[in-house]
Amino acid sequence: MTEVSVFALTFATHTLFRSNLYIIVGTCQQHVSYLMAEASYKRRVIGDLAWAMGVVPVKRAQDYAKVGTGKITMTVTGGDGAAEIQVAGTDTAFTKELSKGDKIRPAGNAIAFKVASIENDTSLIVELGDAPADCAYPKDAPVAFDVMQHTDTKLVFAKVIDRLADGGAVGIFPEGGSHDRTDLLPLKVGVALIAYSALEENGINVPIVPVGLNYFRAHRWRGRAVVEYGQPINIDPSTLGAFKAGGGQKREVCNKLLENIESSMRSVIVAAPGESGLVDYTVPSCLFLLLVSHPLTTAQTTRHSRLFTLPVGSICGID
Repeated sequence: MTEVSVFALTFATHTLFRSNLYIIVGTCQQHVSYLMAEASYKRRVIGDLAWAMGVVPVKRAQDYAKVGTGKITMTVTGGDGAAEIQVAGTDTAFTKELSKGDKIRPAGNAIAFKVASIENDTSLIVELGDAPADCAYPKDAPVAFDVMQHTDTKLVFAKVIDRLADGGAVGIFPEGGSHDRTDLLPLKVGVALIAYSALEENGINVPIVPVGLNYFRAHRWRGRAVVEYGQPINIDPSTLGAFKAGGGQKREVCNKLLENIESSMRSVIVAAPGESGLVDYTVPSCLFLLLVSHPLTTAQTTRHSRLFTLPVGSICGID
């Protein structure tokens, strides 16, 4: 395998993307290229600034979405473990506007659903995919929808892979954006596809480095932050054959890599299952601080906070 000085940074953060850029610029010794939607990259001023920063444009299907004809309702079939959704259309033209692999996005919904099969102009089936359990489907009242044409993954990430092949470092937010939640969102598969594609096309086993951005009083002026870099993750070269095979084998190895990335990201952030989880750890945390005779550094505060968000069994070494 080719050994080159390249790596991808996966960021775990709960605050503003703009702040994240400032902090990483000040802590990472190598220039990091971030990803940006191609549609935004082509805009004046914003695109000019992005070019100056070495941003890598990415062509996203949602940036070129078109409004579909008619309206739709969606019905989950097969019970709680369903992998498909039946879509019924009113005055729609599914056979003319859609193909297998395209996606539809109901109005008012941020989730896009991949078309599994098209039965006729008013009936099709979409995959449930990684839609969250609380996802709202238009069950009763028909709603408008957007059509997003399928885009070849290799074309989407071509410039990213080229940047890695040139020895660059790429910064990725695998959750799909920044947020204020107390835990990680489900990771998008893009980071796994980029890593495997770089290995397949250029023989580069890109180290994936988790970066945790832990903020204290994040929305206040001069709030503190700890940037923590975790252990790099590399693809097992023996799994490349499964990736090339496509289908279920490709999905399996990509999901396994995402699990490893998520695990490494959790090692560099303070995460809790919800607001109640943060409250549960606050009391013992405060008691601990009362016993400490000297102020903790920001880094020590982060480690202490992470310890108190772990289950008791984990702290005591109990499975």
